[in-house]
Amino acid sequence: MAKSSVIIVGAGAAFGYELAKEFGSKGYKIVLIGRNVKAMKEISGRLSNDSITTEIYPVNLANPQYIRETLGQVLKSEPNIELMIYNAVARRNCSPSNLSWSEAMDDFAVSVAAAIEFTKIIIPYFRERGCGNIIFTGGGVATDPVLSAASMSLAKAALRNYALNLAAEFRGTGIFVALVTITEKNGGGKLTATEVAKKYFELFTIRNINEIIL
Repeated sequence: MAKSSVIIVGAGAAFGYELAKEFGSKGYKIVLIGRNVKAMKEISGRLSNDSITTEIYPVNLANPQYIRETLGQVLKSEPNIELMIYNAVARRNCSPSNLSWSEAMDDFAVSVAAAIEFTKIIIPYFRERGCGNIIFTGGGVATDPVLSAASMSLAKAALRNYALNLAAEFRGTGIFVALVTITEKNGGGKLTATEVAKKYFELFTIRNINEIIL
């Protein structure tokens, strides 16, 4: 029987590595999907030293057609996907008054619209299996916006709304949806990236809380 897989969308070299290592160390095959091929190759190389199997799928997160094609390939290649983590976010140093239409739309595409597209595609797969898990990476800026991160504050607020609504929609169906909200105190180092990654695994295992705030 093929090894169960975990999809991580938006795996950066730092926290993305810790997420991949946490689940990989528990016996899961790690499927990395994202824009930063260099970071994903770095993660894959480091994980191979721990005998953790990975696959890399580059994708343009701002293009829904590319998302559909890429995730379609993953679903055909990976027969036992148990979890999708959406961790991608667009970062921009910009105040609310200086944020332009195009900047807001570009960032929203990566931080929110792509998350919606990935979810829309993987839900039928989980329905067919009878179970599945989706965890989104949220941020404290969703409820406590930061002046210099106006775009990300908007996006994280929208993502939180979407994730919690989705969790309510699928409650009791076998499909578990949750949000890990990482506040500035933990982004600043109250918890290490390793400790935060462990919270994702705990949430995935317990499956009874739809949002944890770190």
